[in-house]
Amino acid sequence: MTMRVIVCVVFIIYGIFQRVSAAPVFENFDSMEWEEGDIITCRLNGFWGMLFAKHFMLASDDNSVINVVGDKSTHDGTILKQKRIKAHGFDRSKCSNRGKGKLPVTVALERAQNWLNRNVYYDLIRCNCQHWVKYWTDGTSGGFFENQSGLPTNKKCAI
Repeated sequence: MTMRVIVCVVFIIYGIFQRVSAAPVFENFDSMEWEEGDIITCRLNGFWGMLFAKHFMLASDDNSVINVVGDKSTHDGTILKQKRIKAHGFDRSKCSNRGKGKLPVTVALERAQNWLNRNVYYDLIRCNCQHWVKYWTDGTSGGFFENQSGLPTNKKCAI
């Protein structure tokens, strides 16, 4: 099997598990409440959204998020702080607030802010928004089955 097929199967299994383990409670991104340091997830648009894949963001204040915006065809990504109204690429009606990570909020925000406006390697499967937010909030980008792809972080990923 090709890597793409394996990843699709993992996403499908992950999505089924998510549906069986707990019914998702979605909020609208434009009106949901969050505090700085909260991890915000929203279901992706298009094909990956049908497989229950999510975009991860770190709330930097009550109206802004820090996240990686990437181009899967060129592997170019940029860490951006975006106002709520400017953030895009996901289904704004299917979002959740996952609360805080393992690290103190001040540490997580400092880690994220140190990367602002930097160009980074981006891989839709193995160096994406979840890897970065997990790195900022937990101190690790995740190993096998610690993220939605079920794969470890790509060695080209700066984290």
